[in-house]
Amino acid sequence: MNIPPDTKKWLPARRVLERYDICDRTLSRWIRSETLAFPHPHVVNGRRYFSESALVEWERARASLRAAEVA
Repeated sequence: MNIPPDTKKWLPARRVLERYDICDRTLSRWIRSETLAFPHPHVVNGRRYFSESALVEWERARASLRAAEVA
């Protein structure tokens, strides 16, 4: 497998779908959305893998945006 070692853990798309309780179509839309800035996958043999650290960073950024909107 050709997954780059720049992060400690890579999650397959199936795990990302479970993590956010979304369907594959929604994940595809999130990836294409420029305003959402969802982390792009690394594709290996047609399968998508997402950096767990990038997902955590994205979650934190989204949480801080929501907090700023409420304040």
